[in-house]
Parts: sequence; C-alpha cells; structure tokens
Amino acid sequence: MLFRLTVVRTIERPSRSLVKSYSAISVPTIHESMGKETKNLMDPAIRPVDIGMRMAGPAVTVDCPPGDSTALHFAMTLCLPGDVLVVNGSGRPVALFGGIMAAQANRSGVAGIVVDGGVRDVGDFRRLGFPCFARFITAQGAVKKKMGDINVPIVCGGLTVNPGDLVVADEDGVVVVPRLKAAEVLEACRKRIAIEKRNVRLIEKGATTVELLGLGKLRTE
Repeated sequence: MLFRLTVVRTIERPSRSLVKSYSAISVPTIHESMGKETKNLMDPAIRPVDIGMRMAGPAVTVDCPPGDSTALHFAMTLCLPGDVLVVNGSGRPVALFGGIMAAQANRSGVAGIVVDGGVRDVGDFRRLGFPCFARFITAQGAVKKKMGDINVPIVCGGLTVNPGDLVVADEDGVVVVPRLKAAEVLEACRKRIAIEKRNVRLIEKGATTVELLGLGKLRTE
C-alpha cells in the first residue's frame, strides 16, 4: 500500500543536557518563567491519561487527517530516543494511538506522546509506564487511508508546535518552549525556582503571601 506523505526526516533538536534540565522543572514554573501573557500552554482539555505521568523532549510533529493514523505510524519510525510525538488529530474523538503503538514507541525510547484527539488502551500505557496526554480516551479506532505530514509546523491544543520545540508535560498540563529560546527560558526558570524556594522559607518563618506579593493592606468598609 502506497501513501503519499510530506516528510521532513532530519530536524534540529535541543541538546540532551538541556532536555534533562527541563525534565526536573514543573509546567507551571516553565509557563510563568516565559510570562503569563505568553501563549505557551496547550488547551487544558489535553490531560494525562493516568496520574503521575510526566515527560520532556523535542517534538516530532505529526499532522493527521481527521480520524486517520497513517502519518503517526510512519512518524514513529523516525523518532530518536527521547523524542516526544506531538499529534494534531483535529480534536476528534477517534483513537489515533493505542497499546501496540505504545509498545513500539516505548521500545524505541520515545519519551511520550501528546494527541489533540483520542487514544485507547490506557491500561497498556500504565503497564509500560509510557506517558500519554490526550483530549479523549475512546475505543473508536482510526482508519489508514489518507496521507498526512511529518515534522512540519502543526497546531496542537491551540498552540503552534514546530519540529524540535521542547515539550514538557505533567499533571498540570502541557507547555511548549520554542527550540531557539530553550536555553534562555531555562535560565529564567532557575531564577524563578530560587525565588520560590526563598519564599517557602519565609512562609515557614511566618510570612504571608500578601506580604511576599506586595499586595498592600486589606481595606474594609
């Protein structure tokens, strides 16, 4: 069977040391370090399919036609260890990714997957310890009839994601850091973490968040 796909086989990725540094930072910290007004969070409807799931890695992007998983199957053959699959599934409740695909991705060292669409076989993800974030969990399977695109800019969860962008996901959501800004944002994250640690110490000594945030005095009438 011959499928016509738009495929970019080679992409630029952040360094492994940079990715490792991000793997220990929470999504809220990254988001706020980039600026609360910056659009860097995916739609909160895209959630981990099980508690405790977390991942960080460069994006291999996949643009799937509605209800069709063909491009995703091919994309998995192009992933390097540590990559995160990021899939535009048109927000449809159709499972583009399931247990057998998770077994292959896990064996290949893929760090996880984000699907703006559906997934199934959650028990297999749990058994494998494979991080999966999706809009829907559904038993409805996909077809394999149409072409798609791999490693092109896509929209997933309301965000534009480029191949090689750094994707970090945990129980608080999914954040995307542009590849060329990853080192800069990491420094901002480290500064924010230091401030938060200081504030925790002050709270333990009796300070209040009103004082720490400089909110002034409570006015009553």
